[in-house]
Amino acid sequence: ATASSVSFEEESMKSFGFVLALAAAGVTASAQQYPLRAKYPQTTPISTEQVAREFAGSVVVDVRSGFEFTVMHIDGAVHIDFSDPGFLEELREAVGRDKSKQVITYCNGTTCDKSYDAAVAAQRAGFTNVRVYDAGILEWARMARGRTLLFGKPIQPEDIIPESRFSAHVADAGTFEKDAARADVLLIDVRDTQQREETAPFAQKAEWITVDRLVKQLATPAFRQR
Repeated sequence: ATASSVSFEEESMKSFGFVLALAAAGVTASAQQYPLRAKYPQTTPISTEQVAREFAGSVVVDVRSGFEFTVMHIDGAVHIDFSDPGFLEELREAVGRDKSKQVITYCNGTTCDKSYDAAVAAQRAGFTNVRVYDAGILEWARMARGRTLLFGKPIQPEDIIPESRFSAHVADAGTFEKDAARADVLLIDVRDTQQREETAPFAQKAEWITVDRLVKQLATPAFRQR
């Protein structure tokens, strides 16, 4: 092992000791529901605790957009956007052309298809040891803050938005569809190209502004006047 990998392992043991304690208490990502697993039976999930233990010997791949990766990602993860046509070639380079090396894909969370789609594509391309961390970056940030980077810096407890605050801004599907049809509502689709393959009829009028572009436009006077 290299000096950097040894250092990572040592830090991981410190950072993830509390993760194992939480596991014993039953407060882990495995207790959550994973609605997409049935859709992707050919994939093999991996838990937060397993990722922590096996990180040094794996290539952990963040398959989200570049902007999402910049905002927050697992410290030590490799960024390869699944929407990039060169995804598989970049993945081959990341594993040093060794398709037997363990690859762990992840995206935003339990309802994000990208991690599964990337794993399936890798398997079809001949990668033989692919796992899906379908709890995603949000669960990792909650469970392993010491190994999560927010805008390039280790995430702090105060950076995590409380569930109550988040829930206050979440609309159920019926309310969202009803409000989206109103003439005085500006509907914005922030998904990337790969995610836009399926769009509900009521959302056809939405303006497509990816998250990175949206953040820039929110600060412009022209956008605020709309």
